[in-house]
Amino acid sequence: MDISKYTKAARKVLPLKYCAAVIVAAGTASRMGGIDKVMAPLGGEPMIVRTVRTFQQCDAIREIVVVTRGDLLVPIMDLCHGFDKLTAVIVGGSSRAESVAKGLTVLSAKAKLVAVQDGARPLVT
Repeated sequence: MDISKYTKAARKVLPLKYCAAVIVAAGTASRMGGIDKVMAPLGGEPMIVRTVRTFQQCDAIREIVVVTRGDLLVPIMDLCHGFDKLTAVIVGGSSRAESVAKGLTVLSAKAKLVAVQDGARPLVT
C-alpha cells in the first residue's frame, strides 16, 4: 500500500517538526560470540551502513547521530562519510541508556522529535 499521498496530506495539516535520529551501535557483541553485529555484512555491506542509509533516506529525519564503541569510531566514520545528515559519530557509555543519553546531548537544539534505533536492526522502514 502506498501511503505517500496520506503522508503528504497530513503534512499540510501538521507541520513537520525537526526530527533527528540517534542510532545506538555501542554494544559489546557478547551474545554473538564475538561477531560484531553492526559491522557484520548484510547484502554486501555492514549492517550499520544499511541502518544509517534508511534514516538518511527518510524525509522526516534532518540529522543523524551514531553512538558506538571507541574501537569502531573511525571505521563507522569511514563507512558513513557520504551521508550528509550524519552530524556526529561518538563513543557511547557503559549501558544502552547511557549511550542514548550521550547521543541526545550532541543533537542540535533544533531537534524537537528523536527516533532512537538499534544499529544492529537494519530492516527498519
